[in-house]
Amino acid sequence: MFSTMRGELLMKKHWIALPLVLLIVCLSFVPGASANTTVRDSGQISNGRVLVPLRVISETWGAEVKWDQKQKTVTINHKDKEIVLKIGSKNVEVDGTTVEVDVPAVVNKGITLVPLRFFADLLGGVVSWDKSTRTASLEKEGTYVFIKIPHPLSDEKARSLLQKTTALKDAKTSEIRSQFAPFLTERLLHRLVSANGLSYKGPFPEFADDELSLRYADDKIYVYQDTVQTLPGGKRVSVIHSAVIVSDNGLWKVDEVYWTVNDLN
Repeated sequence: MFSTMRGELLMKKHWIALPLVLLIVCLSFVPGASANTTVRDSGQISNGRVLVPLRVISETWGAEVKWDQKQKTVTINHKDKEIVLKIGSKNVEVDGTTVEVDVPAVVNKGITLVPLRFFADLLGGVVSWDKSTRTASLEKEGTYVFIKIPHPLSDEKARSLLQKTTALKDAKTSEIRSQFAPFLTERLLHRLVSANGLSYKGPFPEFADDELSLRYADDKIYVYQDTVQTLPGGKRVSVIHSAVIVSDNGLWKVDEVYWTVNDLN
């Protein structure tokens, strides 16, 4: 089991920077993209749809935007079209006709977010989604906008969860559930209790925050720490402490945890 995980994790270390590399490579092959490209990191996903700041709409299409604070509505005028959205409502008026959108406009931290594909279809533009980089792209007449969607689990939370698993090395079997239930999945708790605790017995590296790496997938986060230790007798080893984090009933929890030792001599 550990040899397999070792191979996977060593590859994942090189994948951490892949989203940025892919974005740069993609831009290098888009004609005129370097001069007409905007990259934003303030989008979000709601019910599988990408929402973007209203400013993206106004800047990309040159639309006029008006905000009615009292009615909580946004009016967007572009050429001969008038679009009226009400925050929180799926009903949108287009030139006086009511249409229903998949997700409503929302306000998040003072920023109005609207469904990207709806406006692209209505005003003209091509939208695509790259799940490996969590990036939505919009192309309109040679202008490119890339919207990065932050993962709902922060780096700080992922690091905190990995750090908490270091306490497993000292945990008594009878205390595993009561002590670790808040941040381990039921599946992992069951495995640990059934095995009478960790089968791995060391060495355990000290937790070093600056040596952590993370890779985000759609529904899982891979986080690991790779440290070098010198054991008694002078033997040097690399110890990889890794975890797989998943969403469990709305809470982020560790579903797998590993320690892998590689001989460096």
